[in-house]
Amino acid sequence: LHSPKDLYVYYALQFTFHATNNEAQYEALLLGLWVMHNLCVQHVIMHGDSQLVIQQANRILEESLYR
Repeated sequence: LHSPKDLYVYYALQFTFHATNNEAQYEALLLGLWVMHNLCVQHVIMHGDSQLVIQQANRILEESLYR
């Protein structure tokens, strides 16, 4: 994670279960969102190498804003 004030937050995770590539990317995304929530982040720009995961995450987040 990188803040506009050049603060970098690094984290690593290791799964103790078998996961497909997409499942691993979803788990990493969820952990990143959890970290950002706990840091009270207000704006997020997501980048990733899986368009499917990023598009689905964007759709879920947008839908949750309108509930």
